[in-house]
Amino acid sequence: MNLLTVAEIAIPALCLLVIGYYTLVIRRRYKNQWTDWLNTLIATMTSILLSFVIGVWLFNWQQNVTDSLRRRDLAHLAKSELDLLIALLEKPGGIKITVSDACERVVMADLHRITLQPVLESGLFSRHVSQRTLAVIHDCNTYDLTLNVMLESLRMQSLVPACAMDAAWASYQLDTLRAGIIKAAKEVRDSLSIIASN
Repeated sequence: MNLLTVAEIAIPALCLLVIGYYTLVIRRRYKNQWTDWLNTLIATMTSILLSFVIGVWLFNWQQNVTDSLRRRDLAHLAKSELDLLIALLEKPGGIKITVSDACERVVMADLHRITLQPVLESGLFSRHVSQRTLAVIHDCNTYDLTLNVMLESLRMQSLVPACAMDAAWASYQLDTLRAGIIKAAKEVRDSLSIIASN
């Protein structure tokens, strides 16, 4: 048994023993004041219990208000970040990159996810929003990694001709990932728009 548990048990037990002893002393010595003492004891206990219940209710109410405001603020920030992400990935064109015989257009972007991580970690959003946000973060990380693979393959292409195939594969993957990120980001943005407007 740790010290905290002993203190949690011993302090209330000691208080009850003192109250019980004091009640027995009053009952034996002052028989005519017994009912006054009992009324005072019951009124004090009722007051303590009601103040505790009201305190817990006020704490929960304040916590709900704070969570609601934080949820709304996070939703607004994440929505703005997703709008930027979508605009960046939907940008027409991209950078023209020659991969083997074909000319590919690739959107070169560093996909920042500053507020999406706190949305995921906060625990203030529904399971669906959290899962979709996690998917967007994962796809953005994969996009960044694939973009690095493609750039490294293009750099190595003159030394190792087989790297051209890696660059072509990465280019195809980037296009697929871009479409998936846009779709998932729009879905999360729409869900967060509802929360941000409340």
